[in-house]
Amino acid sequence: MTMKDTTRLTVFKASAGSGKTYRLALEYIKLLMADPKNFRYILAVTFTNKATEEMKIRILSKLFALSHRLPSGDDYVKELHHSMPQLSDDDIRQRATLALDGILNAYHYFRVETIDSFFQRILRNLARELGLKANINVGLNDREVERQAVDKLIENINNDKDPLLGWMMDFVNERLDEDKNWNIIGQIKDFGTNIYRDFYKEHHEQLETILSNPQFFKNYTGKLRAKAAQVDKDMSALADRFRTLADQYGFTDSDFPRGTVPNYFKKLREGNYCDVAHATIDKAGTEEWTKLIKKAIKDTDKGQTFHELIAPLITQTEKLRQKAERVKYSVELTLRNLNELRLLGRIAQQVDDINADNNNFPLSNTQQLIKDMIEGSDTPFIYEKIGGSLKYIMIDEFQDTSAVQWDNFKVLIDDCIAHQPGSLIVGDVKQSIYRWRGGDWRLLQGLTHDKHPEIKEVKLDTNFRSQPRIITFNNMFFKLAAKKTTEAAVAELNDHHAPKDIIQQALDIETAYQDVEQKYPEGKELIGMARIRLLDDEDYDQETMNQIESTIAELLKAGVATKDIAVLVRKNKHIQAIAEYFMQHRILVDGKPADVNLVSDEAFRLDASLAVRMLIGALRYLVHPDDKLTIAFLAKAYHRIGGDKKEEGQDFKGDKIQKEVIDDKEDANLDTRLFVGKSDIATLLPEALRTGRDELRGQPLMMLFDRLYAILGLERLNDESAYVCAFLDKVAALTHSKAVGIEDVLNAWDTDLCGKAIHSDDINGIRLMTIHKSKGLEFTNVIIPYCDWDIERNNDTLWFTTDGKPDPFNELPLVPVSLQSKKLKNSIYSDDYDREHLKNLVDNLNLLYVAFTRAKCNLYVFGKKNPKAPYPSKIIQDVEEDMRPECTIEEDAKTTTITYGTFCPTPKKSDNKDTENVFLVEDKPLRVNIKSYPKKYEFKESNECKAFIMPQDDEDAQTRRAYIETGNILHELLANIRDVNDIDRAINNMEFSGVLYEKPMTRESLRAMVHQLIESPVPKTWFRPGLKVMNECEILCYNEDLGTVEPKRPDRVIDDGNTVTVIDFKTGSPRAKHVGQVQNYMRLLSEIGYRNVKGYLWYLRTNTVRAV
Repeated sequence: MTMKDTTRLTVFKASAGSGKTYRLALEYIKLLMADPKNFRYILAVTFTNKATEEMKIRILSKLFALSHRLPSGDDYVKELHHSMPQLSDDDIRQRATLALDGILNAYHYFRVETIDSFFQRILRNLARELGLKANINVGLNDREVERQAVDKLIENINNDKDPLLGWMMDFVNERLDEDKNWNIIGQIKDFGTNIYRDFYKEHHEQLETILSNPQFFKNYTGKLRAKAAQVDKDMSALADRFRTLADQYGFTDSDFPRGTVPNYFKKLREGNYCDVAHATIDKAGTEEWTKLIKKAIKDTDKGQTFHELIAPLITQTEKLRQKAERVKYSVELTLRNLNELRLLGRIAQQVDDINADNNNFPLSNTQQLIKDMIEGSDTPFIYEKIGGSLKYIMIDEFQDTSAVQWDNFKVLIDDCIAHQPGSLIVGDVKQSIYRWRGGDWRLLQGLTHDKHPEIKEVKLDTNFRSQPRIITFNNMFFKLAAKKTTEAAVAELNDHHAPKDIIQQALDIETAYQDVEQKYPEGKELIGMARIRLLDDEDYDQETMNQIESTIAELLKAGVATKDIAVLVRKNKHIQAIAEYFMQHRILVDGKPADVNLVSDEAFRLDASLAVRMLIGALRYLVHPDDKLTIAFLAKAYHRIGGDKKEEGQDFKGDKIQKEVIDDKEDANLDTRLFVGKSDIATLLPEALRTGRDELRGQPLMMLFDRLYAILGLERLNDESAYVCAFLDKVAALTHSKAVGIEDVLNAWDTDLCGKAIHSDDINGIRLMTIHKSKGLEFTNVIIPYCDWDIERNNDTLWFTTDGKPDPFNELPLVPVSLQSKKLKNSIYSDDYDREHLKNLVDNLNLLYVAFTRAKCNLYVFGKKNPKAPYPSKIIQDVEEDMRPECTIEEDAKTTTITYGTFCPTPKKSDNKDTENVFLVEDKPLRVNIKSYPKKYEFKESNECKAFIMPQDDEDAQTRRAYIETGNILHELLANIRDVNDIDRAINNMEFSGVLYEKPMTRESLRAMVHQLIESPVPKTWFRPGLKVMNECEILCYNEDLGTVEPKRPDRVIDDGNTVTVIDFKTGSPRAKHVGQVQNYMRLLSEIGYRNVKGYLWYLRTNTVRAV
């Protein structure tokens, strides 16, 4: 008997390089093969725009290949025959054609989008239900708004009694006490971003209620400090008790080896009882108590007294000290960030005010808002707005989904799978590296068939990216690394008797890596190499640079192209360090300097552009003409680009002007030539900039940038247009929400605009990027230096809930706590820290996995050779012995090298490109240079504008204005009247819309004018009841000269069943072109199919009708 398939949801566990996009597109196309119209009912979401674009192109290109029987579709034909054997080749082709045509003709139903864009769409569709305005602007730049809020809060402190000032001064004093920088603005802005985190939003209302009570923090901190003071007092009392006994029985410090016991109690009396545990102190309650006193008194009465009175006191004290330490650390950790927490409420309030003023709704708030709306509803009406048209949902990169996002998606998925199977989820817990963005890999790990029988698990366990030796090495390494990490974590948790649920979380690490072993395609040659080199601590940074340099040289010598090499690092600071090193050190291949270009996102920052920096420098000069550094930079840059050769307004000949920037090395004396002997270096600037400062400062921003671009001659610079355009886009975005001046642009530049980067896929050089940014990418050769990062950063802020915590700690629902592992382990937050520490372990193991699996052919890793090295290097050393049978390991005093496989040359790329597939045509880069053209602006006056600018005391002008206004109103009124009985309704509408407000006629006079006009002999026939009327309807016509479709709109067209009459109203004097307009309308109506067409011009001022 065959078991019925109960699968409703398929979960694909897709390890690195296993063809995730291929599988997603295939499953999508399978649904289209079942019904070509299914694209209307599928929602596919992923996390990045790049992944969205890749998936769309894959689906469209495969559909095109299937419908045109191209070779690039053969793999999908084979898959479709396997899963849908009832389909013939013709069936596949026909259905692919129908699906492709349907998508292209109804592209808005092709819903492959990012998770943010999907929830943004929900937000707009549910605007009324959520209490939002229909024209709401969805805010994407939360950080910028938060920074504005902090600045505004500080600006608005207007008196000494403002509690905000007191909180900030408390914060400043704390920093001074800790001997840290008292300038706290940057730290407040960084901390303020917590208002966008899910944990804060979940407790926002509770915190808001508490923060609204001005006495709460005073009372709360008072209770905590009283608790700490009490344990100080208790410890001091125990110290006094020891001193009393010692004095009573004649003990002196010399009776104790190294003064251990008296020093112990001295620290307690001074309040320094945290972290004073001593191995000897612990012996007081054991048979080794004699080690606490000198041998000379061991067998005396003093020794007996110590054993009977003081040793028990030490044992009791140590137990109480550990409890006191727990209280002290708990209070200290809780109080540390309370001032920032108080500020957080005010920042959140200010952010809300800014968003309300600008009609913005932060996209980051969408998830929590929708979750709150769905909760408590048995049948969420979100189905009616969104889910009603969905049958299938596909979620990519599910390991990066947050708990709130999953709660919101789950209701839609539950509805879809309740009606039909076909929805799917794709993810890999081993590639979950975005926890700081809310991603929770445990969500994916929990989606198993054992827990949910309706789920079918499919493991994609073949790696199509990497060469076999790389795959085998990673299988071996990460299986061992997960095992060792789990064992170490469990042992540490058992040492301090952690709860079972936390120990289980540690065991889950190894479980998450159970599927780490991958296969490689059959018949693939066993090539590829992984090499790990651990370096000595001494001069580690310099040796790491040397290793990077020699590795790149080795690859270049082997014929590897620079674009096939990537250097991946954990921290941004290492990107800068590596870039600076190679700017000063040329890579030598066979003794000759190689032409090597290192490309990173830093290289595409706006502040890497000379043109943009010159524009910013010019702005600074306009508002700060005495800034010598700015003048010097601008003068030097202007002369470097040959600006002194040409001035604005001259005829620039692109082929006759030197457009390359002069290299400083080619003009080493530039500074001397320009500045030595110059009393006023401002004279080196363009004359138009120096003499036109006042005029330039008064120009609108975008016009100002156009003028500065021309004055500085920036068109001389090659390949700068993308930077300039991106910069101007950013400036334009600043102007959307508020009035922006030169100083505002400069402040925005200094704050974060300078760090914005342009997008570039056309890279010809060695890629230098962080591991996080490399996710989803692949490189032929990967170099991973500095593989020795800390898994936790001291003083990061953790957020802990206080449920179950003792009084008074639990009076706050949420507490920000600094990540100080030593203190956290010995506080009421120890369990919370253990959970956080385990998450950090997983994050860092996953980071290693993502980094190692980017390599296709060769992998090079450099870490630190030290048993106490941070996690990545330590885990390499932990697995080293187990890998010895399979790898070649070479060791000396300073380095250890682990090698698996042999060097793999870059494989030749196949030339079998699908040139017939229109969706796979490669983009060709197009170089566009910005040019500035002098233009005289003309002010063309409309009738309304003329009315505005005419002198009020000119009677003739007022009369002319009254005629114009009256004519315009009559024209609009007649265009809205269907027949003679419709006059009052049309006038009511005009009054309601404000058209008649402050106009030179009353309702009665307007009504009389209209009746007089339409009761004339000819017009009377145009407004009689019963006619088919078409007022101001558009007629679309094709302009052959311009190749465009243009609308034509006659004022009134009537059809009495026999004749079609077109009437055009005119408020001015008769002109010859008026006849041509009506004749054109008549011709168009005849072409449409109307046979008997007449035309008239009606001049309203004289009430004259002219037949055409």
